[in-house]
Amino acid sequence: MTILCLCREEHDWKMIPAYADAFRSHGVDFFSVNDSIPFDASLDEVLRTCPNIPSAIFYFESAHSLFPTGLERSEIPTVCFHPDTYAFTDRRIRWSAVFDHAVVFHPGYRERFARAGHPGAFLLPHAVRRAFFEGAEWAREFDVGWVGQIGGQWYKSRAEWLPKLAAEFRMNDWRQRFTLEETAAIYRRSRIVVNIGRDDFPQDANLRVFEVLASGALLITSLPSELTQLGFQDGVHFVGYRDHSELIGIVRR
Repeated sequence: MTILCLCREEHDWKMIPAYADAFRSHGVDFFSVNDSIPFDASLDEVLRTCPNIPSAIFYFESAHSLFPTGLERSEIPTVCFHPDTYAFTDRRIRWSAVFDHAVVFHPGYRERFARAGHPGAFLLPHAVRRAFFEGAEWAREFDVGWVGQIGGQWYKSRAEWLPKLAAEFRMNDWRQRFTLEETAAIYRRSRIVVNIGRDDFPQDANLRVFEVLASGALLITSLPSELTQLGFQDGVHFVGYRDHSELIGIVRR
């Protein structure tokens, strides 16, 4: 089985390499287009570069995504991925009309795509790279772990509360950017990880919450949360808070 990806792996440091590794580990040939293909190439031209006739064609958002002419008429199933489904949703729905299937990463959006006339949308929440979380248990040296953006208009709550948490508890360098593997290492060295979502979508079940759950650290995240729509329970799989002012007290407990 071969999957043709219309994006280069190196043009998306997070998602495409993870999917490529997962498929290859199961014997699937995950083939990415190369940079020599012009942006106005036809689908037939792109297919000629693939070593085998693919079983599916994947399209991810990236810095260099190819959209060949004739893709909408492809006899090979086409799939587009919408990790930030909540952002520009109406535009994403229109864009998805070109593809046979649309992958949405957040609960409730499959139904919204279906109501808009797309029968091929399906829910596929974020997942972690298992290899980053396997192995012997590490010492939990941080009281609270944190990895994530803190600048910009959607992250003002983070910018306000992270310094307050750092003043009360031992934390990693929360101002620094980390790779996925480094993030896993930080979470595996943390007793607790606090999730402060985007100000415009605080209920987000983003990649970070699944990484925390995989690491064995205690996840503290805001309520309501998409996690409950996915079957996780407050007080069982994570601890929820409803106001940021509760954070320090919850961590102390």
